[in-house]
Amino acid sequence: MTTSQGLARYSPPLWRTPPEVSHLKTMAHCIVEDRQGRVWFDFYDRLVRFDGSNWKIYPLPKGQRTNPYQARSLVLLADGRVVLHAAEGIAFLVFNPGSESFASFPSPDRGSIWAMSAAVEGGVWMETVDSARRHRLNLFDGAGFRFITDWEEKQWPLGAMKFIQESKRFGLLAGGTMGLGA
Repeated sequence: MTTSQGLARYSPPLWRTPPEVSHLKTMAHCIVEDRQGRVWFDFYDRLVRFDGSNWKIYPLPKGQRTNPYQARSLVLLADGRVVLHAAEGIAFLVFNPGSESFASFPSPDRGSIWAMSAAVEGGVWMETVDSARRHRLNLFDGAGFRFITDWEEKQWPLGAMKFIQESKRFGLLAGGTMGLGA
């Protein structure tokens, strides 16, 4: 707009919280999009879904929280269910969008879950660490686990594993506090 006193322009803020979720005061620390185009948000104590026009909030089961320090705390299974990395680390949650219900699964060896990420074929890579500091890599297919490998912490040159990524082209990649492994 121009006036006799100069030029003025109104520009709304670039990032605005949608009114339907403005009451959520916790951090959204992971976002994924499923095959139907729905976007899922991990809000620490809630799972939130946006389908393009409507928001739906699913409180986690009583006493459950997700791990806010894991950027990959949500992983989608091939059948559309959503896996959530639980904060206590020895279990994880699986949300079924069809029944709008959660199920809790213990980690495969009762160890702490340190990292998880999506597998190319729709499963979940999961690294666990037991009380003896032995690391294990398992693949969760939505029904059960398949053991892949294990190692002792002192054998692992990458430090604490922070990230697992499966690539169709490069295979399994791992990132740790001390470097990258392929």
